[in-house]
Amino acid sequence: MIEGVIFDMDGLMFDTERIYGIYWRQVSAELGYPMDDEKVAYMCGATRDFQVSKFVEWFGGSVPADAIIEGCHERTRVHIAANPIPHKPGLIALLTALRERGIPAVIATGTARAWADDKLARSGVAEFVDAMVCGDEVTACKPDPEIFLKAAELIGVPPQDCIVLEDSFNGIVAAHTAGTQPIMIPDTMQPTDEIRALCDHVLTRLDEVIEFL
Repeated sequence: MIEGVIFDMDGLMFDTERIYGIYWRQVSAELGYPMDDEKVAYMCGATRDFQVSKFVEWFGGSVPADAIIEGCHERTRVHIAANPIPHKPGLIALLTALRERGIPAVIATGTARAWADDKLARSGVAEFVDAMVCGDEVTACKPDPEIFLKAAELIGVPPQDCIVLEDSFNGIVAAHTAGTQPIMIPDTMQPTDEIRALCDHVLTRLDEVIEFL
């Protein structure tokens, strides 16, 4: 039985991960540590500590990880602040269906609260969201399960009765570890066989989730 739906934000609700990807590639190349698609995928939905650890693993201890991360985030913030927040296909239809059925919708995003609030307010969907947990409100973010466990707690629903909707590899790992029902809706990266095995379903649009409610 589905009693709650937990949404990732960037790349799942909003078509923003492509913007991040542009600036991950741009800033890292400018600083002499170019990132390919596989490396960019590891950045999606991850904590800063996790991101730093991956940079060190890939490029060694002298890599200017903080400068790459700050540069990417700053350029992405400027871009998003100057443009409308683009919805992913089927978002409004799914949120409307949840509201009609009385199923709470909660966001679990690695984005810090201030920026997440701003994006949500400008997106036009805040009225559909019952709660939100942000990256600066947990001690460990995806791929750690803490953020999904806290999201389920906020709406008073056992994790096993929650669908988690994710586009990132880190998010699917976290959702599976939390004991939820993970559904992947790929954005910039298609699931590997390993990630697909952790998913209850892999869909192409958000409104396809309605049949599972």
